[in-house]
Amino acid sequence: MTSVAAARRGYAFVLAGATCFVVNAGVSKVAMSAGVDPPRLSSVRCAGTAAGLLLLVLVTGRASALRVRRDELPLLLTYGVAGVAMLQLTYFVAIDRLPVGIALLLQYLAPLLIALWARLVTREPVRRTVWFALGLSLVGLALVGR
Repeated sequence: MTSVAAARRGYAFVLAGATCFVVNAGVSKVAMSAGVDPPRLSSVRCAGTAAGLLLLVLVTGRASALRVRRDELPLLLTYGVAGVAMLQLTYFVAIDRLPVGIALLLQYLAPLLIALWARLVTREPVRRTVWFALGLSLVGLALVGR
């Protein structure tokens, strides 16, 4: 795959992911206004994602990817609970209590924080194009969030 094709594919994945997050926020806000609380909604989302990924693994014949060594379990559980479940819960609590645009703006601050961490703490160089892209995305989110 050429670098141009890889870049286009990457942009398509980013666009698809951002679209899914925006659609999810709207649908989740409707579900919560219908009486579904954030913990239940996050557990349904995590279970649905796990079922979908399990189906994908089984259909593609990569069941060996599900094997986990005993020494990997603590890290896997930590990532699963702290990294995935808590992220979902805090996200749904945020969109329950804030306008969706503001919640998404807060969520999309994460790439900026990672770039700042890389530059200020680990002293890794961050390209100008990354800063430019981060600035554009934050301006766009601020406009959408009013």
